[in-house]
Amino acid sequence: MLSVKVLLCGALLLTMAVNFALSGILHFPNERIHGGQLARPGQFPYIVSIMTLRQTENGTRVHHTCGGSIISERWIVTAVHCTQQNNSNPANIRVLVGATNVVTDGEVYEVERIINHPEYNSTHLLFDISLLYLSQPLEWSETVSPISLKGQTIDRGVRVLTIGWGLTEQNNTHTPVDLRYLHMYTLDDDDCRERIGNELDRYVTNTTLCTVRGAGQGVCNGDAGGPLVANNRLIGITSWTIRPCGSGIPGGFTRISVLTDWIFEISGLATA
Repeated sequence: MLSVKVLLCGALLLTMAVNFALSGILHFPNERIHGGQLARPGQFPYIVSIMTLRQTENGTRVHHTCGGSIISERWIVTAVHCTQQNNSNPANIRVLVGATNVVTDGEVYEVERIINHPEYNSTHLLFDISLLYLSQPLEWSETVSPISLKGQTIDRGVRVLTIGWGLTEQNNTHTPVDLRYLHMYTLDDDDCRERIGNELDRYVTNTTLCTVRGAGQGVCNGDAGGPLVANNRLIGITSWTIRPCGSGIPGGFTRISVLTDWIFEISGLATA
């Protein structure tokens, strides 16, 4: 039996899997790019790591939970399921920018507020998009800059790029620290539903953009919230995949083209 996976990391993944009442069917990509190539410093200056603060015996620590994308000096776009439970409090998360290695690179920013899409539906993963407003504006550099939004509908068969710090192997117990990227291809909704089967086709809606690549490659835990890019424009947000990672079955991304009006309304940004 196929199962859909919500791509979150560690304990948060287990907690959310229960609360989303998905019974092991859906998997959210707070995991890592399965396969793919290592990114160069500054190659994708718009990607960020959403980091969760955790109290330990040795004090407060942060760890990578999700990806996100810079769309302006103060606004980050990510997935709603990345901002649930402990992460629903802005004080509990940080945004790491300008990094390819989440341990040694980049600068950390605090989040002032989190705005989740009001129509988000955790059962069918509708409108899985969240905006984070940073406490201070970013400073542009070779490793930190925004990505433009793509307002037009994306056709099938388009070569796209997904980027993240997700797991590179399904059963890997070590969280990767280096950024990776992978080229994939878009599908239309009918083709996507046919490939994933009747049991899961309810997750393919007008807010979903499906992509596919061969077996052994795809998004995985830790990639959730990260960008799907075509022609240097943001077209999607990593949302879910079919377990196991790299199964060769399509994965789902939140479709930016149907959400640009909402993003504009909240952020005041112009879209193209």
